[in-house]
Amino acid sequence: MCGFRWLTCSELNSCMPNTHMCLEPNHVCVHHPDCQDLPLCYPLAMTSHELCPPISPTTTTTTTTTSSPPPESDNKLCLTATWATNGITVAGGKGFGHELDQLADPYGIFLDVNDIIYVADRSNHRIVTWKQGDLVGQLAAGVTWDINRKMLLNMPQDLVVDHNGTMYITDGGNKRLLRWPRGAQDGETMADD
Repeated sequence: MCGFRWLTCSELNSCMPNTHMCLEPNHVCVHHPDCQDLPLCYPLAMTSHELCPPISPTTTTTTTTTSSPPPESDNKLCLTATWATNGITVAGGKGFGHELDQLADPYGIFLDVNDIIYVADRSNHRIVTWKQGDLVGQLAAGVTWDINRKMLLNMPQDLVVDHNGTMYITDGGNKRLLRWPRGAQDGETMADD
């Protein structure tokens, strides 16, 4: 699923059966893999159209015209895809640690349209980015080991990044969702416990 997955299936409403429309404002119909792949209305604020295009609404008239959702193959990898036998380290790689060429419990990743990798470095309480070919990451959010910092991340779990470079971070230890604009020193709490 593309978006934050901390809502339970019982908190989501079903999409309209034939049209894949949501009656709730600011919701989009998606197939939720944790909910038996059923079409459910998901809050737009918790999705990313870059990662998961919404199911296009369809209409049926009283004529013989009918419509259907997009083919399943649109949301899956090509069945003939092959994988290299050896992986390539693209972030970290210098063992467990606190330096910007190390990670400690990387939890969530995001790849933007410019091939920049964002990593929720959970146990270092930070978000680190790597451009292709970088040997050392750049701190994007959070401040490692600064307990006096107002917006210190506490066990960030996942993130998505919009087309403006604004990060939306699930800050698990603080039980909140943060909006963190590109280059900002602090994030803004969007939802909390």
